Amino acid sequence: MNFNIVQFHSGQLKDVKSLIDQEFGKYYSDSKKFMNSNFFGFCLIVDSRIVGFASYLTESDKVCKLDLIVLEPEFRGKGLGKKLFEYRLRSITKRTSPRKIYLNHWVKSDSPIPLVAIKFGFEKKTSISGFWREESLTLKYECKECRKKPCVCTCDIYELLLSND
Repeated sequence: MNFNIVQFHSGQLKDVKSLIDQEFGKYYSDSKKFMNSNFFGFCLIVDSRIVGFASYLTESDKVCKLDLIVLEPEFRGKGLGKKLFEYRLRSITKRTSPRKIYLNHWVKSDSPIPLVAIKFGFEKKTSISGFWREESLTLKYECKECRKKPCVCTCDIYELLLSND
């Protein structure tokens, strides 16, 4: 399958927000700070269409957060999510030298663990029930997983420690 991964730009915002909201629930994309200087996003393009998106945030010189990764359902299971994950990690190490990269994994019935992250050495540090509760109330997003307002889903926090000496 031919695909390209490109740096996100503002002209792609509408399509990216639609993709995110389809997967995570209406208005969830409003929680993302797409135009902040510490936000970096990447679009996976197939046949001139955005079918995947991944992002990260630099929280400091030494800490980065993998923000989210999303693929349209028909493109899952083809290795594209892994390619997008790898591309994002390479981008981080090109831009900065973090000591820690972490991610908040939304525990879902179809994705109980972040398999690709674990393959890259990420380890689970903690689990927080109702992690998105306040955010879901503030932004009024409709969680597609628990289907509750507010969201009561669990977040597992994984991290990767890097040696940059």
